[in-house]
Amino acid sequence: MRHLIILFAAFLTLASHAAEGTRTVSLRTLCFQHIDGLKEVLLITGKKGAREQLPVKLYTSAYSDEIEAKVSDNQLLFAVPVPDPEDGAEPFRIIATAKLAAGPRQLAIFFPGKSKDSPYSVQVMDESEQAFPMGSTLIYNLTKTTGRFTIGEHGKEIKSGKIGMIPMPTKVNQLNQCTVRVFLLDDQGAWQTVSSTVWRASEDMRGLALAYIHPKTGQPTVNCFQETPPWRLPQLE
Repeated sequence: MRHLIILFAAFLTLASHAAEGTRTVSLRTLCFQHIDGLKEVLLITGKKGAREQLPVKLYTSAYSDEIEAKVSDNQLLFAVPVPDPEDGAEPFRIIATAKLAAGPRQLAIFFPGKSKDSPYSVQVMDESEQAFPMGSTLIYNLTKTTGRFTIGEHGKEIKSGKIGMIPMPTKVNQLNQCTVRVFLLDDQGAWQTVSSTVWRASEDMRGLALAYIHPKTGQPTVNCFQETPPWRLPQLE
């Protein structure tokens, strides 16, 4: 019995260390709207007293470059500098936190926040190709109602707060283009079109479509992005 107690205690210790462990991930960011002119934040890594600050660019029309980060406790901490911190205080202020997703490649998506102290909220997704295959489109519904996303001949209903995947369409025009539309279910049970755009279907690209309610305007907002990931592009020698 004593041996079982010792083994169980050792297991708890290992589990605790694993939970508090450090993961090395490749991280990119994408920002939907700059708030208060804030175009760069600090990614805070390491334990208190041994912090590291990694500058992270926030672009609104493209993904940021990849950075490698060692993240503790599966938690991403984003901050802004504090020019004159009080004695003993850290020289930054945390403005957003987010949990890591699974996978070695992470994408942190910055949305407008709800207050001046929290100018951004952050959603993190696993953008490894196992979770996000080439040619597909990842769809997020961050509204409080059901959404419907249609890409070419494919359509998918997504409940509030859920994520879905739509395969590459095959019904395209002579330019290999298809229509991308987003609908939200209103209080009367009718579908309201909130976005309509056109993009090219290609196995060399991936799409990202997100619907959310803008915290300041209260209006449905949709952002759609397509790209070929940087690790798929030709590398300069």
